[in-house]
Amino acid sequence: MISRRAFLLESAGALAAVSVAPAALRPLPRPTRAKRVLIAGAGAAGLCAAWELVRAGHEVLVFEAKTIPGGRIHTIRAPFADGLYAEAGAMYLGSNSLAAQYAREFGLELTPLPFRADVGSLAHVAGERIALRAGQPPRWPITLSGEESGQGIRALQGRYFRSRLAQVEGGLEGLNAADWPLPAHLPYDDISLAELWRRNGASDAAIRIMRLTYFDALGEGIESVSALQFMRELGTFVGATGFFEIRGGNDLLPRAFAERLGPAMRYGTSLVAIRHDDASVEITIEGAAGREQVRGDYLIVTLPFPLLRRVAVTPSFDATRVRAIKEIQPTSVTRVYVQCRQRFWDAEGLDGAAATDLPIQQIFHATVAQPGTRGILESYTTGPRARRLAAMGTDDRLHSAMREMARVHPELTRYAEGGASYVWDNDPWARGDFSYFKPGQIRRFFPHIQRPEGRIYFAGDTIGGIPGYIEGAMRSARTAAESLARTP
Repeated sequence: MISRRAFLLESAGALAAVSVAPAALRPLPRPTRAKRVLIAGAGAAGLCAAWELVRAGHEVLVFEAKTIPGGRIHTIRAPFADGLYAEAGAMYLGSNSLAAQYAREFGLELTPLPFRADVGSLAHVAGERIALRAGQPPRWPITLSGEESGQGIRALQGRYFRSRLAQVEGGLEGLNAADWPLPAHLPYDDISLAELWRRNGASDAAIRIMRLTYFDALGEGIESVSALQFMRELGTFVGATGFFEIRGGNDLLPRAFAERLGPAMRYGTSLVAIRHDDASVEITIEGAAGREQVRGDYLIVTLPFPLLRRVAVTPSFDATRVRAIKEIQPTSVTRVYVQCRQRFWDAEGLDGAAATDLPIQQIFHATVAQPGTRGILESYTTGPRARRLAAMGTDDRLHSAMREMARVHPELTRYAEGGASYVWDNDPWARGDFSYFKPGQIRRFFPHIQRPEGRIYFAGDTIGGIPGYIEGAMRSARTAAESLARTP
């Protein structure tokens, strides 16, 4: 979401007096003996690992249940007019991210996204629509205490969270370290973000305001997510100078990987079972022709945990990994898009974005970096509210979201031409969107989930400790590929 990107960028720039260069796309060592590597899943992690192994000289096969690559990098083009598109999955590429470097390597054009230091130009809270103007204190319909009075969302977040991170041992650089989490970080995993804010002195009213933004969009909300996960996200973008999207749609990045991998890609093949021993790994895959077994020297698993739970593994993974796969849950996300024949919010001096306490949660302009008269407004809804929308039929979901969006943008119904939605819980090859760590789960399961089990390696945004970001997926993929490549 726009507020998530803005918060990460502003905070990283304000708190880190460092310049962090992009992680070098160093090549893997050339093998003395080429290995046959099987990869389950063609999302960002699977494609990145496959590409690095192939160009190092290994034999790779990538098995993907869908008929397209990308996983949760998913661009929607239909039913929108005038060549407009919207992202249903991963949205932003940091200036110093691995994804941005691969995009440049593949000749894809990066479009800078406009940056706002606040959370959008509107808020809706306690039944009231509130304009958020730079330099003007918002008039909240709820009473804030003492020095909180008259402060905006960003100022409150800075007061109770952002400004405190520089005091954490290791600073933001430590939150981005390869050996994260540091011992000093672990106490922050024992509490939720809401509890951290309370300990830092936030009133209930201030928490109600601060949770209007992306903070409440992970898991089941701010009471459900480890405070350390939010701190890790912020550390990830130390040194970023901006955020980008790929012109034409972010799915052009996985397509570029897949084109280069060519015959290594096997679509329409879902992972059913894994058998492994000291000498090899055998997987059972299921496709249109039925089931077949494929043997390799190694396997890299990049499947989301909800899918991995259904895979029979012999011998079983160790007990801690089994618990992690069972207990680390995905966030329910429902995204609804409304095509408007005119970007009417521009005439009002607005940016289209809004932070709300409505059932739809957040609104933003999904086509902000695309030219044209028409535009797409999106509602981004998570947790229980996302599941309520998901339970509706397609038309009812669109109409319900539009009604709520019209409470923020009254002219929406005049300009709306139709729309679309995407429900990640209903995607059979995802069963939810990005995962989240409940309080205590980073301490219990990370970095254990990063470690290989014999000839089986693991990668993905959760394994990288940055759920919901391409960066987490690609970092973990490169780590797994390099570790595997260095084995005798």
